[in-house]
Amino acid sequence: MSKSLNIILLVGLFALYGCEKDPTTNDEKTAFKSYSVYEGESLTSMQLTNEFTFKFNAQGLLVLRTNRSYFNGLLQGTWYSDFQYQDNTIVESRSSDMNMSVPYLRMFHLLNKDRLVVTDSIVVLSNSNNTVNHYTYENGHRIYNYLDDTMNSGSVFAWKGDNQTHEYLIVGLMGRQEIAAYEYGNKLNTIDFGDFWLDGEKSKNLPEKCTEPNYEYTYTYKIESDGFVSERITAVSSPGGAPYRYEKIVYHR
Repeated sequence: MSKSLNIILLVGLFALYGCEKDPTTNDEKTAFKSYSVYEGESLTSMQLTNEFTFKFNAQGLLVLRTNRSYFNGLLQGTWYSDFQYQDNTIVESRSSDMNMSVPYLRMFHLLNKDRLVVTDSIVVLSNSNNTVNHYTYENGHRIYNYLDDTMNSGSVFAWKGDNQTHEYLIVGLMGRQEIAAYEYGNKLNTIDFGDFWLDGEKSKNLPEKCTEPNYEYTYTYKIESDGFVSERITAVSSPGGAPYRYEKIVYHR
């Protein structure tokens, strides 16, 4: 599966909800408590592939995320992320249904004063491998991320106003290589995965198209009367070609 189709799942895997409103109320248009992901070669043949559910504490902070993965309608496995809040650091412990009591990975999310993640320290407990992701921002938007303590690999995000227009890959001494360009309509983006994690990347409007060197993604949405986005369908094609793959995300509140 290509990068941009995977990014929707990665967003769900790394998103942390920082809304201060009580999650049991319905006055937060962007809040959702779970979402389901369907994939298939046509709009009529899509099957459930993933379910994400979120548990919040009384302050509206995410304390548990559960991901169930399916293949041909059968549950393949369940993964859990438990979140502990310590001043300006959030400790995420990941485990699976194979052994819920023993995490296989920990992530330490270090926040700045705006509650945006500036570093992710990833510790794989099974083999002691460590990775550190760094993020920088301008005007509240994430503009750069790089791995470990080198500037030779990472991504650069370009913005026009409050909409992300391009993503570039840093390729060592070769410089920037464009890997994604986005087009927008005038529909407001109310898909919000959290104050401190994604506000630095969230565009003001919903993207309608993303173009990569080898792929093209077209997005359509189902929007409720109060602005809540309840469905997002992604059609995948070669640039200029007909869609051959679809993904649908259904958001539940």
